[in-house]
Amino acid sequence: RLQTEVDDKNAAISKGTFAALADVGYDMFNDDWSPKTADEHRRILDTQILPHLGKIPVARLEVDDIERAEKILRRSGGRCRLHTAKQCAPEAYPCPHGGGKPLKASTVDRAHTVIASVLSSGVRWRWLAVNPTAQMEPAAQSKPTVAPPSPAGVKRLLELASAVGADYLLYVRVAALAGPRRGSICAIRIRDVDVDQKLLHVTDSAVVVKGRGVVLRATTKEGKPNQVPLDAATVALLRAQLLRLAERALAVGVSLTADAFVFSDDPACATCWHPESQSRRFRKIRAQAGLDGVRFHDLRHFVGTQLDDLGVPLAVASKRLGHSQKSTTADMYQHAIDESERQAADLLAALLDDASG
Repeated sequence: RLQTEVDDKNAAISKGTFAALADVGYDMFNDDWSPKTADEHRRILDTQILPHLGKIPVARLEVDDIERAEKILRRSGGRCRLHTAKQCAPEAYPCPHGGGKPLKASTVDRAHTVIASVLSSGVRWRWLAVNPTAQMEPAAQSKPTVAPPSPAGVKRLLELASAVGADYLLYVRVAALAGPRRGSICAIRIRDVDVDQKLLHVTDSAVVVKGRGVVLRATTKEGKPNQVPLDAATVALLRAQLLRLAERALAVGVSLTADAFVFSDDPACATCWHPESQSRRFRKIRAQAGLDGVRFHDLRHFVGTQLDDLGVPLAVASKRLGHSQKSTTADMYQHAIDESERQAADLLAALLDDASG
């Protein structure tokens, strides 16, 4: 048995390095991933992992090699903070000047997940006998923290969005009341809007892929849309938006199909708004509102926390946000849940105190 293990290890060493295994795995699986996932996986490999582990034969890769690489990432694995992007090219990892920014624990955790995935494939394909990440101590998992704007802050953002334009007011209002991500709002088509039933069908998301621009992908692996009920005022804004789009198209002699995008600068609405352009637009109005720390994604968190504060059941909030599991919603907005529990404790105490008094 010992000789067999030695023979297996020698055979695995001859198969190549971690970089070679990573490339084989990427080529095999990337067609099954969304464009965004494939691009992000490749980016993490090229900028965070391969500079440290790429040249090591996979069968000789040890736990301390991985731990050493992840320590470097935590300390200085980001972009160079001493030079401009032109002087430190994106492919210059690790930073040749020793000036890389520290990476957050969550970022290093993602890199670790990619490492473990690559090595897991290597075990299945007999490039190595044991996955060394299985012998590592699991990193402490911190619960996500969110800091959504207050209702007053959101009202101010809506006022400023209205000054930008009716279409942008609708864009921000959908985010603040329905909770889709920015890409999902950009990807809304006319067929996704049911004004009679007051429903929004969130089906696709516009994602930005390096070298390919904006690419549409389904919001869920199953491709099943998330149906989000809308309030009357938002439906009225949607009706007005659809009318404006139809009139604009008619003015240039084109007709809109059901696949036309609701948020588009193209008279035929054949292309949607660029997600990053809308983030830049949002940064302008948040600065005017004095909410510099607020991201567009925090409007989604606003929906989650407000639903909890209003006593909406967790299952309802989870469905509205498009979470596949209620535990995701609970973990994300645990601080709001904790606050409700504290209020419940105070109410119960008040009952007893009043009775004893």
